[in-house]
This record gives sequence, C-alpha cells and structure tokens, in this order.
Amino acid sequence: MNDRHVEVTPAKCEEPANCASPGFVRTRLARDATGFFAVFIRLAAPFQSSPETAATTLVHLTTAPEMSGQSGGYYRKSRRAQPGGLADDPEAASRLWQISADLTEITDASSQ
Repeated sequence: MNDRHVEVTPAKCEEPANCASPGFVRTRLARDATGFFAVFIRLAAPFQSSPETAATTLVHLTTAPEMSGQSGGYYRKSRRAQPGGLADDPEAASRLWQISADLTEITDASSQ
C-alpha cells in the first residue's frame, strides 16, 4: 500500500517521496520459525537477496544524481516499476493518507 502512497504524497508535500521494493530478503526475521514455515524459509534461502543487495535500490534513490527532483515513483532493482494490487487503488491511497495524517496529528491533510 505504501507504494501507492508515494504517488499521492508529491501533490501534498514538497519533499521527494519514492518507494523502494527490497524484494525477498534474507533478514533472519524467521530465525525462530518452526514447522512448515521453517522448512519453507530454508528452501527459499537460495532465492533470497542479501541485505546488502536489497539495499542497493534505496542507496540508488538517495544518491544517484539522476534521481534529484524525482518523486512519486516505485522502484525495484534500481529501476522504475509498476506496482500492483492495492497500490493501484486511489481510494485506498487516499484512506492511507488520511490515516497517516490522523496518526501524525496533521490537522489539514488536504493541504499537506
């Protein structure tokens, strides 16, 4: 859902906002998994990226000269990509913006 949120943000905020998909990353978050999930994680390990590899898109977005002034994009493997699912739902994006504004106590979300 956050990937759709960055498309709405530039219209409401002056700072650049992009979304970076790290992909399927070997993070050790499932290190204590048991049963079927533990087996799945072990079998999936060859398909997972290292944290360093996963971070390259984020590093690219924040340091590449060609990214200066770019905003509202969804990036995968340092390239602009098309998000899917709920990310294509403008109503969901609007709800996410409003919830975010409420949680951060922004009083006038429409002018942000």
